[in-house]
Amino acid sequence: MNISDDRLREFQDAYKEDFGDNISPAEAREMLSRLTTLYESLLRPLPDRPQGEDFTRRDDLTRPRNVRGAP
Repeated sequence: MNISDDRLREFQDAYKEDFGDNISPAEAREMLSRLTTLYESLLRPLPDRPQGEDFTRRDDLTRPRNVRGAP
């Protein structure tokens, strides 16, 4: 993964602002690489669903399931 020096400095500044610690360019590059990999994996469609299909309908979120005493 190719991360520009400007992006590394931007990440280092944001890290220092949020956590109060300085990190080296190597640490920043490793963290950004891991973060990018995580985001890329989260953005992939679920394997059993076509891309663009909602995986949960809104009304499914409010309906109780398998709860004792639920109607």
